[in-house]
Amino acid sequence: MPAPFPLPSLCSIYGQNGTTLLHGNVPCRYVPTFQRGKSQVITGVDLAWAGPVCTVDIDPAFYVNDAAILYAAAVQSLYRDGGDVVKIQTSILAIQLRVVWYEPRYLGTPREYYRLYCERLSQVAV
Repeated sequence: MPAPFPLPSLCSIYGQNGTTLLHGNVPCRYVPTFQRGKSQVITGVDLAWAGPVCTVDIDPAFYVNDAAILYAAAVQSLYRDGGDVVKIQTSILAIQLRVVWYEPRYLGTPREYYRLYCERLSQVAV
């Protein structure tokens, strides 16, 4: 089921090594203004990052691996360097992001989409 809102950008999703293409030309919405170095409660789990964090919304037809290891009983998360890499190319920037956590939103409705919470690996002017 496609996302119900316009996704203005295109991105590519690569495997954990950042070189194996999993999905190309994925419609997405990149939001670079997520809180930095602050704890955020998402779906009942307290997540804290020290680095720059942003979000990317994608259609739920595209599967991604995140870097979170959840322990439901303790309601806490640990992270590893294993999440997929999202690459966004615009006319002025090339951005690489690692997926730390993803959250399905509006499951089972026509508005369903995935919100990817990412850490920025690089951002280069082209």
